[in-house]
Amino acid sequence: MVSALIEKRNSHRGPLDRGVRLVVNAVVLGLAVLVWARALGRGPEDASELSPLAARALEAKIQILANSGTGAGGSQPIVISDLEANSYLKYRGRDFLPLGVSDPQVRIHPDRVSGAAEVDFNQLNQTGVKTDDWSAKLLAMLVTGKQRVAADGRLETANGQAKLKIENVQLGNTTLPDWLVTALLDTYVQKRYHVDLSKPLLLPDHVTHIELGDSRATFYRSPSKQSAAGGPQ
Repeated sequence: MVSALIEKRNSHRGPLDRGVRLVVNAVVLGLAVLVWARALGRGPEDASELSPLAARALEAKIQILANSGTGAGGSQPIVISDLEANSYLKYRGRDFLPLGVSDPQVRIHPDRVSGAAEVDFNQLNQTGVKTDDWSAKLLAMLVTGKQRVAADGRLETANGQAKLKIENVQLGNTTLPDWLVTALLDTYVQKRYHVDLSKPLLLPDHVTHIELGDSRATFYRSPSKQSAAGGPQ
């Protein structure tokens, strides 16, 4: 998946957590980005459909994608569904979500990814604002309290790389202007989690590209994958 918490735990939790980081990066370029997204209506699926079984199904796929080679499973595509992703967030999210972020949801569309989360900006601001970062301090004064935050992102993948363009960010029912979106992403995502959204991100080893569909993302793999220097433009 991306957050500093995941990076910290990688040193002693092994390949599974590294796989979490890779998979989430590949699908949505990190949970730190998806928490800004809002699903329409009640969300990707009714909460009653979420289950530990679906969460474990995603965990098994994470392990496959975390392996450096295609192994016994060959190079068959790996499909991750909304249901699996949201079950994983519900039952395992507390292990890696940033403090102040709760009730995350994701939705995968044929042309974009989106999601939802409650964000406690007061808690985020207490744990992440540096005393010498005046832009972050100003933003902390402008954005306060618990808010439902929303966005869509267009994901492009090719040649073993992925790039996400964030669009339509909302705070509650208010659509934010571009300058404020840039400030939010810079302060709460890029600076804290070292995610540069302007640059392509490498997909997991042996994954060539990802195809988005209705409520699912398909990871296409090749044992002879070589990441191109260019990637999505």
